[in-house]
Amino acid sequence: MLWPRRMACGSIPVAGGPGGRPSELELSKTEFDLLEMLVRNAGIVLSHSAIYDQIWGYDFGPESKNLAVYISYLRRKLESAGAPPLIRTVRGVGYSVSPG
Repeated sequence: MLWPRRMACGSIPVAGGPGGRPSELELSKTEFDLLEMLVRNAGIVLSHSAIYDQIWGYDFGPESKNLAVYISYLRRKLESAGAPPLIRTVRGVGYSVSPG
């Protein structure tokens, strides 16, 4: 896959990887992949296990905070770019993004 990958998250242009345009929010590959997965499945609650499997290729186990850390990174970066709160936590299940 060529970098940077691009998408829009609402009105926020997003680039995955280095080399994005100055007007784009730059995310790491993992952050971009995670956001893309959530946006492509908007309205669907994705389980921790499904996200771990898709993004990292394995499940870190129930005690891992790896996913929560990346969700925090995404929320912080999106908020700093002016995006409204997009990522919803479904306690004990996973995460989702509202459709639309």
